[in-house]
Amino acid sequence: MAVRIPKNVAEAAKLRPGDHLELSVEGSGTVRIRKKKGTSKLRDLVREITAANLHTETDWGARRRQRTVVAREYVPDAGDLIWLDFTPQAGRE
Repeated sequence: MAVRIPKNVAEAAKLRPGDHLELSVEGSGTVRIRKKKGTSKLRDLVREITAANLHTETDWGARRRQRTVVAREYVPDAGDLIWLDFTPQAGRE
């Protein structure tokens, strides 16, 4: 669900795209929207875990055996040109 905030209200509240907001219900039909202060700490997030919002373990299927490739040890000589290719998409940096 999304909530659209009118531009004049967002400007008066000094809200910007990407701001984190907290919503709370205060009585019948009244919703309060506040700008969230700072970032969440892990310990605060963990404190909010309850039996009601704790999900079960996710089954990711059978475990696959990973191949391990071990390259022959290489020590460059003085003056050798070394090309390193760090590709984040490969996931092996």
